[in-house]
Formats: sequence, structure tokens, C-alpha cells
Amino acid sequence: MNAAFASEWIKLRRRGMYAALGAIVGLSGLITLLGITHAGGDGRRSFMTLAELAASGGFARIVQHTGDLLKVVALGVFASAFASEFSQGTMRNLLVRQPRRLRLLAGKYLATVTATAGALLAALAFSVPVGILAAGAKNVSTSAWWTGSGLSSLAHTEVNLFLACVGYGTIGVLLAIVFRSPVAAIGAGLAYLLPVEGILSSVINGATRWLPGQLLDALASGGNGDVSYRAAALTLAVYGLIAATITGLLFSRRDVAS
Repeated sequence: MNAAFASEWIKLRRRGMYAALGAIVGLSGLITLLGITHAGGDGRRSFMTLAELAASGGFARIVQHTGDLLKVVALGVFASAFASEFSQGTMRNLLVRQPRRLRLLAGKYLATVTATAGALLAALAFSVPVGILAAGAKNVSTSAWWTGSGLSSLAHTEVNLFLACVGYGTIGVLLAIVFRSPVAAIGAGLAYLLPVEGILSSVINGATRWLPGQLLDALASGGNGDVSYRAAALTLAVYGLIAATITGLLFSRRDVAS
């Protein structure tokens, strides 16, 4: 598995992945800038007031809003990393070097997970100075952001975003093994998680408590009025085991050329 992990990191260091990382960092900074710039005193034209922005959890709430973008990107990166091996015909070569398929699958998955963690940290590192400068331009004090309570809120937000991104990525891996095409896997994932789940959650009472995309959104936000953080985490853990089992069975039993 170590060899599979290392080989996947070689692929992740290619120019295309650096471009994706740059896009993630740049867009995270832009969302941070826009979120703070549009914070209003009465809160009617923004999701938070200036007083809420200056509170200890103000910056954490801004960072949390980057999650909608990052989760979609994570699905695309995971799906592309796995499905491209089939579409480009390189999976057979990988299996020659590592015939134990589940070890290969686990190594590639863990490498992509660690790359996701690095991308989130890079996005946060860029968003911090952007947030400080944008808040200063609105004469909003940021001192409460760096108190123990503020740093704790920020850490919890980052962990929750990371878990949600890994969840979206896991869905991307499953779809990649099923469709073996990056375009089909990403398209199917986005079609289901965005419009389909949105429709289901609006017409079926209680659907937000069991739909995976809605649960991942709840996890990223630390729980919401429809489902608690603990309930979302436990349900997603079950879904994760199911997805891992299906992915492992498909990958270990299907011919790579089929």
C-alpha cells in the first residue's frame, strides 16, 4: 500500500493538480473577501451582521461558506483521479506492479485524502490574511478571532469541512469505479447531489435525515435544524462502510478492461 500511496502522490504533483490547487486557494480567498465585504449591519442583505463577524466564531462562519465550493471540487478530484486510470488505460499497468487490488485502491484513496487535507490548509492559509484585510477595510475588529474560543471554532470548522470533502470524494471514487469515465462519474455525482437531492428533500418529509448529500452538508455546518451533527456523522459512517464495500467488490472482481 505504501508504494501505491507514493505513486499516487507522483501523479498528484503534476501541473494539472497544481492548477486545481491554485483554483481552490484563489476561489476560497475570493469567497472570504466577498463574505466579509457583504457583511451588513442589519443582516438583511447578508448571512451575518458586522457584530457577528467580529465575534469569536465570525471568521469560522466565513470559512464554512467556502465548503460548498470545496466539496464539489473534492468530488471532481477524487472521481478524476480514479476514473482516469481506466479511461487512459493505465490501470492495467498499475496492477502489474501491485496485483493486490485492494492495497492499490487503499493507497490511491489515502493519497488523495492527504492531498485534500493539504489543499484545505493551503486555502485557509490564504484566506486568513484576506479576511484580516477585508475586515480592517470595514473597521471590524478581528481580535476575537484569535482567542481560544475563536481558534477552537475555526479548528472545528476545518475538520468538519475536511470530513465533508472526504465524503464527497468517497462518492466520487465509487462512481469512478462504476462508470470508469471521469466525465460520467463527475456528471452523475453532481446531478444527484445537487438537483436530485434538492428535489427529494423538498418533496419528501424527513429526507434530509438520510440523503447522503444533505447529511454531508449538515456535517460541514456542525449540524442543523433537521439533523444533529452526531446523527449525521453516524449515518454517514454507515454509508461510508457500504460505499467502501461496494467499491472494493467492484474493483477486485471486475476486469479492468471491461
